[in-house]
Amino acid sequence: MESQPIVARQPIFNASTQVVAYELLYRGGSASDRSSAEATPTVLLDLLTGWDLTKLVKSTHAFVNVTRDLLFQIPDAGLEVVRMVLEIPGDIEVDDELLGVLDLLRAKDFNLALDNFVYAEDRTALLERAHMVKVDVRGRHEADLNAEVSRLRPYGVILLAAKVETPETFQACRRLGFDRFQGFFFAEPESVAEEWVAPNKLQVMELLAKLADPAVGFDELAEVVTNDAYLSYRLLRLVNSPAAPTRVHVDSLERALVLLGTRELRIWAAWLSLARTSDHPDELNRQLMVRARFCENLGEQLQNERTQTLLLLGLLSGVDAVMGRPMTELVERLPLSEPVRAALLWRVGDLGAVLDAVLGYECGDWQRAEALGLAPEALSAAYLNAVEQADELMRAALESP
Repeated sequence: MESQPIVARQPIFNASTQVVAYELLYRGGSASDRSSAEATPTVLLDLLTGWDLTKLVKSTHAFVNVTRDLLFQIPDAGLEVVRMVLEIPGDIEVDDELLGVLDLLRAKDFNLALDNFVYAEDRTALLERAHMVKVDVRGRHEADLNAEVSRLRPYGVILLAAKVETPETFQACRRLGFDRFQGFFFAEPESVAEEWVAPNKLQVMELLAKLADPAVGFDELAEVVTNDAYLSYRLLRLVNSPAAPTRVHVDSLERALVLLGTRELRIWAAWLSLARTSDHPDELNRQLMVRARFCENLGEQLQNERTQTLLLLGLLSGVDAVMGRPMTELVERLPLSEPVRAALLWRVGDLGAVLDAVLGYECGDWQRAEALGLAPEALSAAYLNAVEQADELMRAALESP
């Protein structure tokens, strides 16, 4: 009997860095299944028809990798086609049988994407049936990519730049005319010429220093929040959200602070402080909360007593992307313990092991994710809970009323 598959999501952006889809990274519950290519039709069907899909992709599109064998089973599998994009290997064998099933899938309103596709004249039949083409841009020169774009544009497909790992690569691909972008560029610091950060970010760092300092007690934290209009407003919205631990309507900041307590106040204020800088995508704010809650959930599974520290660790794992400075530079400005510093910089120690598992899960590196020794079901449940909480917190605190 096959156990529950584990699944993660990776965002896909438009040129304005708004999330328009999520690619689902998954594998079956069997220990031998290490990639989506080895997942069974049953795993795919369970994944795409279960409640988890809505929680993972919300109102966006879901990209799912499929093999040649799966393509022939999908038309009769009863899958919901709304917002679904089937990713077909770009090097798939092309024959009349394949083209026939692609025509059938298009007739059933499935969206088709060619994954890791490289143009060749003998593969134009695939282009004529595809809605989208994913181009791996890693290590490719701009002139080479420009030529590839010119060859693909006449087919009227949406062009998605995959493996976009730096902000500089994102800007280059946007100039070349790509329509969609996938990769961890949004979570990487952008190179800047300034010796230090802008004044508004310096203010955030000073606030983070207080929030991260265990010697700072509740009264001082409350004073910091009360004197900050942004934090006061956002925290009050958070407290009245379904994701809040209070579960009661609160109409005064003073009451909200008391109900939150030192632990939640410290974490939420730290997250909101990072989110208040506006020169990074909203998805980074979401990702940091997912990491924080995922770290916390795994800590509870491992019976680690430092769950609050793990929460903070998850949040701070992206502080370099928010501030646009190297992590080594930033940790020197924060009053962090040596275990937290070591976890952030080198992923060592028990804290570092949890963070590395979280980051591995995030990118579909299941071997890293399972290094903690937890069962796939425990990992999946911890991740889905973190995603659900983070999405609710984003809606409550950061999105427009």
